[in-house]
Amino acid sequence: MAVVPVGVPTIAARGAAARDFLRREWTTTTSCPASLAMSSFRAGDDWADAVALAERALDRGCCEESPACAWRALTTLVGAGELDVADASARRVAHRAVARGRVAEEVMVLRGRIARRRGDFDEALDLLATVTIPGAEPVVRLLAVTEVIGVLLARGEVRAAANLVTAHDLDPATRNGGTSRPAWLAARGAVAHARGDFPAALEELTASGRLLAAHRVRNPAVLPWRSLAALSAARADQVELAARLARAEYRAAANWGEPRTVGCALAVLALVDGRGREGELLREAAQLFEVARAKAEHAKVLCALGTRLGGGAESAAAARFLRQATTLAEAVGDGPLARRARAECRKLAEPPRGPALTDREAAVAKLARAGYSNKEIAAKLFLALRTVELHLSRTYRKLGIRGRADLRAAALG
Repeated sequence: MAVVPVGVPTIAARGAAARDFLRREWTTTTSCPASLAMSSFRAGDDWADAVALAERALDRGCCEESPACAWRALTTLVGAGELDVADASARRVAHRAVARGRVAEEVMVLRGRIARRRGDFDEALDLLATVTIPGAEPVVRLLAVTEVIGVLLARGEVRAAANLVTAHDLDPATRNGGTSRPAWLAARGAVAHARGDFPAALEELTASGRLLAAHRVRNPAVLPWRSLAALSAARADQVELAARLARAEYRAAANWGEPRTVGCALAVLALVDGRGREGELLREAAQLFEVARAKAEHAKVLCALGTRLGGGAESAAAARFLRQATTLAEAVGDGPLARRARAECRKLAEPPRGPALTDREAAVAKLARAGYSNKEIAAKLFLALRTVELHLSRTYRKLGIRGRADLRAAALG
C-alpha cells in the first residue's frame, strides 16, 4: 500500500471550508441542532435525543450546507449506529458540496468510517483514498489516515499500519488540538498493541483518553480508548487496571446503548474481567454485533467464543461458532483471523471446509440426509423445487462433498 504523502500544501479551494470546520469542531452553541447533537453524542447520555437532533440538523438546509454542522450531525449518526441514514445523508451533503464547487473532504472521511464499521474494508479504503492525496486539508487527511490504520489492523496488516504511523508521526497535524490528536494517539496505541508493545500501547491510549476527558467526551462510541487500553493492561500484567478500565467502558457503553458500542465493551469485559461469565458475555456481544451488522467485530467475538468453549460437551457449538467466524473473517478480508478460526476448528477434529451454511441450507440438508426427496422437501418447507436444488448444490459446495450420499457424515451445524 502506498504511503500517504505528508506535509503537502493545501489547495485553497479544497481546504478553506474544512479548516473552518476544524477550527470550530470543539466549539458548540446552544441554538444549532447539529451542535447540540454533537454535545449529546460526546456526553453519551441520551441516544434518542442525539439522533433526533442530528436528523433535525440535516433536515435544515443551513446546517447541511455548513461543513461544521454536517460533520457534527453525521458523526453523531455514525456513532449512534444509524449507518444507513448517515450514509444517505453523507451522499446528499457531498453531492450538494460538489454542485457548489467544493470537495466535502470531511464527509468522505465519514463515509469511509461508515464502510469500515460495516466491515466493507475495500470500499472504506477506496473512499478514504480520496482524502489521503496531495492537496487534502492536513487535519482532515490525518483523520482519514487514522481510519485507514483501523482498517489495516482489522485485516491483520500490522506492518502496513505501523508504516503509516511512522510516515505521519512528524506531521504537524498530529499536534492539532482538535479531534485529530486523540484519534492519532489512539491509532498509535492500537498499532503498538498489535505489535505486542503493551506498555507503550497503554501509555498512548491513556494519553488519548486524557485529551478526550478534557473536552468532556465520555461516550466510547466517539473513541473506545478504554477497551483497547484494558486489553493492553491485561497483557502487561496490570490486571486490576484492566478490570477497572473494562468496567468503566461497559458502564459508559451501556449508558449510550448502541449495540456495536455495547458489544465491544462486553467482549472486552468478558476477556479481562469475566468472573466465570465469559461465555455468557461473549454470546451477548455476538448477538449485539449481529444486530449492528458489525461483521469484523462479530467474527472476532465468534472466534473468541468458539476457542473458549473448546471441546467437551460444547464442542459442536464451538465448531459452529468457529465456522461462522471463518466465513465472516473471509468476507471482510481478515486473513489472520480466518486462519486462526480454522486452526481452532481443526483442534476439534472438525475443520471448516467452506463457508457456514445458512439456516435454510441447513434445514434442507437435514431433511435430505433424513431421506426426503427434493419434491418432499419442497412441500415440507414451502419452497419451489428449483430452490431446493439450488440450496443443496450450494450446501455440497460449502461442505466439500459430492452429493446427498455424503451428507450423513457431514456436520450441518
